[in-house]
Amino acid sequence: NNAILEYCLAKQKESKGRVKTNFGGGWQSYDLIYEDWKDNHAMSSLFQNLQEHTNQYHIDNGLREDARCFISNWWINISSKNSRNILHAHPHSAVSGVYYVKCDPEVHPGICFSTPLKVKEAMWSDDIEPNENQKFNYFTSGFWTFELGSGNLVLFPSWLEHSVGETKTDDIRVSIA
Repeated sequence: NNAILEYCLAKQKESKGRVKTNFGGGWQSYDLIYEDWKDNHAMSSLFQNLQEHTNQYHIDNGLREDARCFISNWWINISSKNSRNILHAHPHSAVSGVYYVKCDPEVHPGICFSTPLKVKEAMWSDDIEPNENQKFNYFTSGFWTFELGSGNLVLFPSWLEHSVGETKTDDIRVSIA
């Protein structure tokens, strides 16, 4: 993971990056190009590992077993103090994911998924919403946050909107999407 972190920080020094869903000073790389990372053992291993997990996720979730997933694009996110990633989805994909290179769940915000059922909120009434002493869950919540640390991977359907809250620490968070 340290070698992957070094690679990510070096990429940040190479360019200003791009702004897509990152706001408030966060940096996002352009898509990682094979020629740039193919000779980097840590990045090549990560890519292979992500490819394997993505294909297993694909099968585990009932998608065609005779069709293999391939990573069509991936990029680096480096979140600094006051930065965030706004609500978005990943079109033209089936499976998306985030690998956490450097992340402390004690101080960095987690990835927050939004319910795809926008009309759900308009349908709630006081007689079916959880009582004050009950906890929200996947069924009753409009948003669900996962607090993940370094070395963790989260995979999800590409249509599922997600965001990351504002980083309030000077310690950077580094992920690969």
